[in-house]
Amino acid sequence: MKKTSLIIFLLIGIFFFSSCDVVKQIEELKRFAQCEFSLINIQIVEVDGINLKNVHSEKDFTMEQIYALGQSILNGKLPTTLSIALEAYNPNFKKAAISGLDWEVYLKNVQYASGKLKDRVEVLPQASAEFPLLIRINLMKIFTADSLNDIIALLADRNNKENIKKLELTVRLRPWYQIGQSIEPAPTFITISPLK
Repeated sequence: MKKTSLIIFLLIGIFFFSSCDVVKQIEELKRFAQCEFSLINIQIVEVDGINLKNVHSEKDFTMEQIYALGQSILNGKLPTTLSIALEAYNPNFKKAAISGLDWEVYLKNVQYASGKLKDRVEVLPQASAEFPLLIRINLMKIFTADSLNDIIALLADRNNKENIKKLELTVRLRPWYQIGQSIEPAPTFITISPLK
């Protein structure tokens, strides 16, 4: 009898504490959805296997790289990796957090990529936090084969916000929260507008 009462008491305690944890995570998720989001930086990291770390102008491309880019453009494939830095500002007086998120990237109102960020994101009260997304797209789906000069200009001056704005980039996020061992998505997406 004593053992049965102890087991029931322990089960009630476990249920109570796990319920409190679920409520806490849902509250953190709600506060995350109330954060103010912005795209703070978009960089083209790599295109067609060419690391753009040391490319600052059209003159930094070798003839071989320009030839390879031209061939890829003619073939209709220009694999490109973008790094998008997002910022969340939490106006609340308690921490906002999520267990991870699904993301979708739209260029000129067409979805080009989607993926998952499997890391926990926390935003302290009345503070900001950054989190990056690495996105792989075929840049040729945006440009036509006759716009080689536009592509080279975008790649060479990839920190130019005016060039990046031409992509009309929008990001949608669907946060996750954890219930026990299960990860659940939030019911709606958060849409982040293009750079201003």
